[in-house]
Amino acid sequence: KPLQKIINVEDILVTDKDIFVCGTSGLARGKYNEDGLVTLHNPVNDFSWNGKELRFAENLKNGVVSFRTKYGIVNYLLDNDQIQQFNHINSNLSIEINHLKYSDNTNRLYMAYPNHIDYFNADSIVHIIPQKVQLSDMSIANYTLHTLPVSGTIMELKNHQNSIQFEFSNFSFNNSMANNYLYKVNHAKEWKRMNGNKLSFDGLGGGIYHLEVISSNCYGTLNLDPFTLTFSVLPPFYLTWWFFMLCIATLGLLFYFLYKLKVKELERLQKVRLSIARDLHDHMGSNLSYIKMLSEVEAMANPEQTVFHTIVHKMSEVMNNMSEIIWNANPKNDKIEDVLHRIQEYAIATLEPLNIGVITDIDDLHRDLSLDIEAKRHLYLIFKEAINNISKYAKATKVTITASSNGNKKIYIKISDNGIGFDPMLIKRGNGLVNMQDRASHLHGRLEVQTSENGTSIELILS
Repeated sequence: KPLQKIINVEDILVTDKDIFVCGTSGLARGKYNEDGLVTLHNPVNDFSWNGKELRFAENLKNGVVSFRTKYGIVNYLLDNDQIQQFNHINSNLSIEINHLKYSDNTNRLYMAYPNHIDYFNADSIVHIIPQKVQLSDMSIANYTLHTLPVSGTIMELKNHQNSIQFEFSNFSFNNSMANNYLYKVNHAKEWKRMNGNKLSFDGLGGGIYHLEVISSNCYGTLNLDPFTLTFSVLPPFYLTWWFFMLCIATLGLLFYFLYKLKVKELERLQKVRLSIARDLHDHMGSNLSYIKMLSEVEAMANPEQTVFHTIVHKMSEVMNNMSEIIWNANPKNDKIEDVLHRIQEYAIATLEPLNIGVITDIDDLHRDLSLDIEAKRHLYLIFKEAINNISKYAKATKVTITASSNGNKKIYIKISDNGIGFDPMLIKRGNGLVNMQDRASHLHGRLEVQTSENGTSIELILS
């Protein structure tokens, strides 16, 4: 089975229950399972002896497995999965041990150097475990500490107090420069090694931080009982939940204000349109009617004077156009249903005197859809142009006007006749069809025209 994290395997030691593998990258311990396979793990350590050319494992009687390294001896304590290292700095050992051998008879560990042999009694090994890590100093930006917090303390800091410096001690003063301190934040999977016994956090963001610190002494033995400290850094006000809620509420009020402002503006425009429509109807309409009436009287009294007949004809056209302007300006006629009824009335008034029957079939859907004044005008003029073309050129006897939605969001308005169709050359020369297509584009719609000798259909599709 592949050995993870073990590089350049140098030696294997097999006991009754365990298998030990050592290499240049560290140590792995394996145990037999029910299937006879080997499961391996790396014992916890301070990493200070990794990569130091581990060689030749020896099994001692007192639950210790020893390894020779380039700088001394590493003991692995079977009972607690701990590492203990001895070298020329923390003991009387010399460097450059060539061979390591344990004797059951004498309970001695023999070490072969280039020019001599040395040994020591295995019972003389003292397993010194450092004390639990304690906080020896601490400073916080913009904060005055009166007492140092003990393990398990919970602190709350403001957002500008987010730079913290720690200093720790494990009270192991024998060769204290070789002590190592490991830490992890928010239950991280792996321990990180400090630079000496100091740790700094600068510019922390808002949140909760859980710090754990352990240490090893000069022998590499760890005290796994961690010093813990939980501290929370409040975020700046612009990252707090209440500030977000305040911003959302402010935006909501702003949008509501803009909405009410728009509604008031629309109401004002509606009043202006209604006022214009009333003024045109009451003042212009009455004056035009009076002029037409006088012209009709003069035309009847003086049949030979064609000018009065012309005035009567032109006044009728002006009054019809004025009626359309008044109808279009009146906001009470803004629903699409009103436009369709206006088209129907114009078709009946224009075509029935020519003995052309008019049939209408208007769906109930979208009757409440409102149009602005420009869209209403374009829609009406498209079908007014179509009705005028039918009256002049189609030679039809029947016209059908339909409006439906076909169960979707689109609106289909169609006018068809049973006439002789359009003359293609007439279509090219005239501007009527071009104007209708242009008005359809202003409505964001599509105009479909089909013509043949059996009739013509013009359909407007609105999305």
